[in-house]
Amino acid sequence: MRKNHKEKENIRRKIEQVFRHYNKDALFEEEIYEYFTKNGLSKNEIKNLLEDALAYDIIDIGLTTVIEKEEIKTLEEIKTKKVYILKEDLSII
Repeated sequence: MRKNHKEKENIRRKIEQVFRHYNKDALFEEEIYEYFTKNGLSKNEIKNLLEDALAYDIIDIGLTTVIEKEEIKTLEEIKTKKVYILKEDLSII
């Protein structure tokens, strides 16, 4: 059990770093990949980190619509992006 707690804290620390870097509570997937890639992690390592953070209930995941043009003419112009939301650390309360 102690090992899992240490692992969770290590994952939370890494995830909090990227959210602090962007100073936001919600990040697009590409922002997370860009940050960790620049800090030496491979795409596979980032994917595993996000999966672990989801499993430990550190982050939530969702989809949001993104309109890149001022005026859209077709539904194909509306994109969806994955967004990750940092959850509060309730263990410190």
